[in-house]
Amino acid sequence: MIKNVDIQGIWWLPDNSECKIAGVLHHEPIGKTKLDIIGEFRQNDWLLSFNDAKGEDVIWGLSSDNKAITLLQNYSFATKNSSCPFPIMHYDCQFLIIGKHIRSLKEECKYSARILFDELTFWYKPNIIESAYNEKDKEIAFVSSFKNSQSVDIQVNDNLKISLEPQVSISQEDMGMSTTLTQSTDLVISFAEPTCIQFILNVVKEFEILLSVATLNHVQCRSFFVYDETCIDEFGRSKKIEIMHHYFRETYKPDKRFYNYLFTYDDIKEQFSNVLQKWYATEDIMPIRSHLVDSLNRHGVFSSTDFLIVVQAIEGYYCRFKQDGKSLITILKELVNEFKDIRCVEMENDDYQKIVDSRHYYSHLLPLGKKHHVVQGKELFEVDFKLRKILLCCVLNFIGLDNSTIDKLVAKSNNHFLDMINKQKNYIKELEDPIELKGKIVSSFLENKIEEKGVIQ
Repeated sequence: MIKNVDIQGIWWLPDNSECKIAGVLHHEPIGKTKLDIIGEFRQNDWLLSFNDAKGEDVIWGLSSDNKAITLLQNYSFATKNSSCPFPIMHYDCQFLIIGKHIRSLKEECKYSARILFDELTFWYKPNIIESAYNEKDKEIAFVSSFKNSQSVDIQVNDNLKISLEPQVSISQEDMGMSTTLTQSTDLVISFAEPTCIQFILNVVKEFEILLSVATLNHVQCRSFFVYDETCIDEFGRSKKIEIMHHYFRETYKPDKRFYNYLFTYDDIKEQFSNVLQKWYATEDIMPIRSHLVDSLNRHGVFSSTDFLIVVQAIEGYYCRFKQDGKSLITILKELVNEFKDIRCVEMENDDYQKIVDSRHYYSHLLPLGKKHHVVQGKELFEVDFKLRKILLCCVLNFIGLDNSTIDKLVAKSNNHFLDMINKQKNYIKELEDPIELKGKIVSSFLENKIEEKGVIQ
């Protein structure tokens, strides 16, 4: 949920439903979820809040539009005027759940989930909306048709099924003078067994990381709905529950430029089932994937911490999945040799010692001069830039993509993450079909920037 939410209602503790207090909840996706109540749930709550960080694990509420509200992991503080007979209690809440009262994220039920990512629509295009123009009758038509659209269903394991499901919606404004037709692709998650919201959050987080790797951008979900399949309304629909958390960083901006993605669904559709199954099969790769995604986050300032995150992830990958006990310089040389067929991989001979000395220097805060090949500033950024591409190759290799496939994906992408420090141009070795421009066949042995040859005006 991107917009801010204000909820007026009454609030109480699950084990003390007799004490209900009026208050207002304010939710900001990139800020805080804060509950303000006039009064206190327990006697002298306000006094205790000055002395410790006491809070409430669970607060229940009922909104003014009659929706059940659950607030989880709530930390309290208070304000009180000595001349006023009542305090005002404030709670900072980690999770806002609209539609159901629960006592814990680990409370099990028969759930399914539907999640929306802005980037997913461009990663797996819905192909629902079609347009037609009749020049003779001067007619323009936009049609919503599912004939060229289909869902992708992957049985990840015995319990978990993941689907990419195209959707379309229509809305009208200004008394019908303005009509909006919108298509999207939703992530749909279903389970064979009862599960808990905490587990669903983990499944979504792992898919979020996969989509971040695919798009080379730090992806975050826009909306998150869970469906209670044990509670069915008169229309046969499961109860809809919205989960709100602080998904978004202040710097988050969805990247819809699919030509900058490393790969889309169409690029790996033959391998997608195996990729997804392997992605969810082991937790050993999880911290390494997370470090890779952290390195994708464009926060505007580069520091030695960014460099250390990538180095640690590469070391961790090699120790967990290759061989433990080898030196960093040996690890780097062997990985560079393993991925030498991938065009974005580059490393100069003197880079290895620079990386090793800089890693020791920034990790242990060594005195100046103790390591002779320490780099900083632009030089540190450049070796980090090379390391990030090696880490990317490690993760892609782990999920089953061979060097040839990775190289083709790199060749097709226009993302600056894959640029070369030495400024060498990337050449596309082969294309599936020749490219036809203005009736001329252009050789499939083609530079990325065709304009330089004057083919495209």
